[in-house]
Amino acid sequence: MPVINTNVSSVIARNALNKNENEMTKAMEKLSTGKRINSSGDDAAGMAITSRMSAQISGLDQAARNANDGISMIQTAESAYIEVSDMLQRMRQLAIQAASETYGDVDREALDLEYQELGAEVNRIASTTEWNGFMMLDGTVGDGDPVKIQSGANALQTVDIAFGTLYGKAHVKGENFISDASGALVTATANGSFTSTITNGSGATNAATSHSIVIANAASLEENDYLIFTVTENDGKTTHEVSLKLSADMVTDINDTTAAVAIDTNAVVEDGKTLSNVAGTLTDGNAGAALGLTIKSTGTAGTITITGTDFDKSTAALSTFTISDIKVRRGLTANLSGTDLSKQTKATAAITALDTTIDEVNAQRATYGSFISRLEHAAQNLTNVSANTAASRSRILDADYARETTELARTQIIQQAGTAMLAQANQIKQTVLSLLK
Repeated sequence: MPVINTNVSSVIARNALNKNENEMTKAMEKLSTGKRINSSGDDAAGMAITSRMSAQISGLDQAARNANDGISMIQTAESAYIEVSDMLQRMRQLAIQAASETYGDVDREALDLEYQELGAEVNRIASTTEWNGFMMLDGTVGDGDPVKIQSGANALQTVDIAFGTLYGKAHVKGENFISDASGALVTATANGSFTSTITNGSGATNAATSHSIVIANAASLEENDYLIFTVTENDGKTTHEVSLKLSADMVTDINDTTAAVAIDTNAVVEDGKTLSNVAGTLTDGNAGAALGLTIKSTGTAGTITITGTDFDKSTAALSTFTISDIKVRRGLTANLSGTDLSKQTKATAAITALDTTIDEVNAQRATYGSFISRLEHAAQNLTNVSANTAASRSRILDADYARETTELARTQIIQQAGTAMLAQANQIKQTVLSLLK
């Protein structure tokens, strides 16, 4: 006789129906998302593998975009070099014309007008060519060091791009160019730089402290070279890059062995701002606040002093600041400094200088071409690897639509059958009512 309180048939049918409903839901989810794995419960190992692959793919795609950005960056610099090369070729043509004794000095002066204007334009392009906020040809990009293009999905997978410099601010003229006051070349740090701390006096006395800097091989200095150093204020955080463009007279003064001579600081720039010369003191021309630094030759060949006064702009309290990273830099345009076509002999010398400069420009253009070729191949390889990795992830992650469609149809049929069986199981207990008649 059937037991009323426990409808075993109905319970079995209901459990089977719930199980089938879960399977049907999963089949519908896979068909809806196109993924075989929608949660870690579907395939824990597969989820971990595909998640790692997804990170790799996104990294590869971004690295490919980085490589293309690098190409654009290089092309900007190269386009400037192309224009400079054209101007240098024209300057050389003018120099060859002026070197002929068929022309008089008046004629050469006319030729020199165009020559000097072209040289000025070379300098302008060198100092103003910009890409995405970076000055491309003055050494700002990478601070004179190669620029690292992240060209891989993992750390330290980079391509180093060495941007050439046309502008004198950027190019390091040889390591170990600076020595300390003892005359010993400084080799402990890159680019011949070292740290020199100047401690100033305080209060009303405002005593100044000097530090001597020896420029090794100072006789090799040329007009338009740059003496560059970094000043760190007494807070240890605020820094200023000071750049002194050397005139011919300054070069002479630095090598002077007769008397100490004040170096004209009109050409000094600090953080890109023009500074004025106030009694030989470097002064912020924008704010009018003194940097508290004076540069002088010492009367000893190749030696200068950097004298610090009160560097603290807000108080006369004890102030300490540091002079560091001292370099002498030379740009491509320095090769042409002082050249003109006013005389036949000068025109001949200009041809030689231009030949050297054109060779340097051509060499840099060839370097840019090699970098562009490398980055193009790098970008293509990254794209290929990304596509292959995506295919591998697809084989693990993506749903098999034929299989899942079949599974959905199967579970739907079973759902219908299960619903019918549950209804019949619920009807079985109705026979008990016949005993009550």
